[in-house]
Amino acid sequence: GALDHTNLNGDVTIAGDIYFRSAIATRALAFEGPRPSRIDGQPVVVFARAVLGEDSRPIGIVTVSAKLRELNWLLDLKGAAPPGTVVSIVNTEGVVLVRNVDPEHWIGASVRNIGKASAHLARGEGTDDTRGSDGIDRIAGYTRSSHLPWHVFVGMPADAALSGARANLVEMLLYGTLSLLVGMLVAAKLGMRIARPLRVL
Repeated sequence: GALDHTNLNGDVTIAGDIYFRSAIATRALAFEGPRPSRIDGQPVVVFARAVLGEDSRPIGIVTVSAKLRELNWLLDLKGAAPPGTVVSIVNTEGVVLVRNVDPEHWIGASVRNIGKASAHLARGEGTDDTRGSDGIDRIAGYTRSSHLPWHVFVGMPADAALSGARANLVEMLLYGTLSLLVGMLVAAKLGMRIARPLRVL
């Protein structure tokens, strides 16, 4: 159940939610997001894992959720990149999960029709020149997480550095951000370990 029941009215069922059905069906770590929180409507990502009984059949489910608008610190470049550098984490559909610039506008929105985002999602990894929705030309680096079907994009203003140094800087920022994403996944998996003691109840 939820720790905060303040804004929950009546009985709440998660039987039809994607993360619930996936966790039950696969017995593996499942997730869904962005999706609105049932408590306050804010966009969240939910991680879930089934609790298995002695016969290896699911007897429950444990979930951990995170408010996406509170994860911007993950993408804080702390002056390591020029002003105007955009860092985004998106899902396979191109929907923004976290973004360092104007997150209120972008979280939950699709970037598939922005610049070359569709091609980048299909390719999975690389660098490219692209133009953002703000009309600024950027050098973009992008990669796909090996642990989650999420993509990390880093776009640095094309005129912010000498051409010989751009690709190396973008690549450094890209993989640094990806490391933070992996760390976030590890934290979620650690949270799921609380399911283990439940098997003996």
